[in-house]
Amino acid sequence: MQENYNFNCSPQLRLVSNNLYLSKKSIMKSVQLNIEEKRESIKILDIGCSHGYNSNVELNYIISIIRDEMKCNKLIEIIHTDQEKNDFTKLFLLLNNDLQSYLKKWDNIYYYSRGASFMNQLVPDSSVDIIISFFTLHWGDENEPSLKSNDLFPKCKNTTPEFDVYVYERLKKTIEIRYKELRNGGTFIFNLCAGKTEEQLQITEDGYRGAKDIFREMANENILSHQEVNDMTLPLLFFRANIIDRVLENMDDGFKCQVEKYFFLDWSQESREATTTKNDAIKYFVDSTLGYQGGYIKKEIKGDEKTVNKIYNQFYNRFIQKLESNPNFNISFDFIFLVLKKD
Repeated sequence: MQENYNFNCSPQLRLVSNNLYLSKKSIMKSVQLNIEEKRESIKILDIGCSHGYNSNVELNYIISIIRDEMKCNKLIEIIHTDQEKNDFTKLFLLLNNDLQSYLKKWDNIYYYSRGASFMNQLVPDSSVDIIISFFTLHWGDENEPSLKSNDLFPKCKNTTPEFDVYVYERLKKTIEIRYKELRNGGTFIFNLCAGKTEEQLQITEDGYRGAKDIFREMANENILSHQEVNDMTLPLLFFRANIIDRVLENMDDGFKCQVEKYFFLDWSQESREATTTKNDAIKYFVDSTLGYQGGYIKKEIKGDEKTVNKIYNQFYNRFIQKLESNPNFNISFDFIFLVLKKD
């Protein structure tokens, strides 16, 4: 299961790893300032570590700059964080056993973990040099009323004023907290689900609606209730370009945007590149997209574990059939890659 989880995360990982070079200049400046000020250690905060596979790849890139390019052998401390319910055991096993783990490649590195939401301050004021967070900060609170919608799963283009206020305030607060956590000269590297254009937001919304339509068909057949379908909420936030711009314009004057670049993720294309046959690509598409949706879906299905799994498996098989009969069905969206520096 762990291997499947890591494999299904590869579309996100490729997008990040292919663009980490954009942060190199800022990373080197932050480390150089740390050296000049003779700080005790270089501290890195990893927000949204999950099971550690993607985080390890991203941290390998950063540590290779510090150790191999800058020839800096200072103590490095890494704080891995995720929600309290995260299985940190999987993270610890990967870091200690995987031959590609940063612990296996370099010496004088110590790591810690903390279970808490990124909406909380995770470390003391002015205590870390680098913060990274990939495919994490666009997750909202599933109990937020403005996220609820009978048909949209999640909301992308057709939003409400209340939703837009929620998204803006949440991102603004997140960045304010990270500013407090960073030392002067520190770097914050992250990405977000975004909407560069209204047209792409509509395409994204249509793709997710297609998945919920399958459940609506099942409700029409009395396999589950329409209320259960209505209650299914995927708290994945898509940040409109104008909302991102407003947040960046209104953040602390000491935070400077170094990189702001949009990228496009085509899940169908990623599925084909990750597999060798059409059938494998379809299964990969379903497994990888449901990898981050499945828990929210199952939570709203009524019944014991056997009943829930039976209904979910019916949905899974219908999703496969939908792709087999409609090769043009896809889920695609924009991402924005951002690097902020604290002066």
